Amino acid sequence: YMYAFHAMVKLTNQDGSLFECNVGAWSSSPFSCPDANLISKYGLTDWTGEWPIVGSMVESGNEWNVMEGVFTVSAFDAGAGTVAVEISGAPAGVNIQIDQVSISRIEETGSPTNSPVTSPPTSSPSAFPTISPFPLNVPPLHQSSADFTSGSVSFDGDAIIFSSTSGQEATILSKTAYTSNDPSAYVEIMVEYLGRDIFGTGYQAALALFFAGETETIGGVTGNDNTYETFENTVVATVKDKMYYSMDHVWFSMKNKAVDGSTVSTGGSGSYKMTTGGKFKLTRLNGYVMSYHYVNGEWVQIGTSQELPEDYKMVPLKVGMRIKREWKAEYYLKVYPIITFDAAQNQ
Repeated sequence: YMYAFHAMVKLTNQDGSLFECNVGAWSSSPFSCPDANLISKYGLTDWTGEWPIVGSMVESGNEWNVMEGVFTVSAFDAGAGTVAVEISGAPAGVNIQIDQVSISRIEETGSPTNSPVTSPPTSSPSAFPTISPFPLNVPPLHQSSADFTSGSVSFDGDAIIFSSTSGQEATILSKTAYTSNDPSAYVEIMVEYLGRDIFGTGYQAALALFFAGETETIGGVTGNDNTYETFENTVVATVKDKMYYSMDHVWFSMKNKAVDGSTVSTGGSGSYKMTTGGKFKLTRLNGYVMSYHYVNGEWVQIGTSQELPEDYKMVPLKVGMRIKREWKAEYYLKVYPIITFDAAQNQ
């Protein structure tokens, strides 16, 4: 079963002043945020297991901040005699206060929200946000159902982490090709950022969502920044975000195979940083491809819809994500992917 974890967290320094952590920062950072870990106990004294993260802070800077997540209880945890949640990971000298802690079973599988429903409280809160649902028959990309680059792609439950400190390329590609069993041939990949670190100055490493042909391999869609244009010409369609370290702005670029065999592009932008809580998606519907980003509670289209060649209007498509490093050696992006379709065909 899947469960939703929620808590409100207040961080203070030794002098009582508020401490503002950097959401999504590494645990070794002097501004790291605490996480909630599930700890299972079988014996009388020994705590065992993997201590999976079940909740992370999704905001900071308020007096009380949201910590939440969605997790699946493993057979190991289900059989434990005692299960506890530990909230830890703040820097030394930072006090953690918690309130309104809850763990509730999700009847419909859900993905975590990343902002409170109401304005953050100035005193201990009495209500908490709900979890938004996604379709029951739609599993996210998972380490058992995808090919991915070793060392730069890892998993935290259903979340995917792209990270490197040495300029390693990062790609993940589904093993399954997806389509719907109705004339719309609908398939969509959407991601929500759960964390994104800023490294140095300049443009930051970017995330691209893409559709690929059903025979495509991980090697065919992985490469360095010099080969990125080749990648764009190889895949069926792709949309990428682009962010500058000091600007509250994000640019989007969508490229796809056109009816005449060329590659066409369209784009858009938004006046915000694409960091924690940011969402964008790539969709095929009725022979067209389109992309959207999530702004002020609604989906806004990026550029215009583009018609695909006949060969790609109805066929199953693989879905994937790739990092364009923008010449950065370091990057860290944590996302929650959702693939939506009506039927899947294993290839």
